[in-house]
Amino acid sequence: KTPASIEVRQVYLINIAGQAVRSWNMTNMNFGQEFKIPVKDISEGNYVLKVETNTNSYNKKVIIKF
Repeated sequence: KTPASIEVRQVYLINIAGQAVRSWNMTNMNFGQEFKIPVKDISEGNYVLKVETNTNSYNKKVIIKF
């Protein structure tokens, strides 16, 4: 979820080795204040989600498990 004042530009899914597994360009997408990342084709494991906005970039550890 994102506040209305923040514009999300790019989202990266990074594995533990530091390699970008996937990236999503969000500049032209109309998602409102919430968006979902499709991960059904990604292996289970620990990842870092990096979100670049118009003002900053944020990192969050995530676990993908089915």
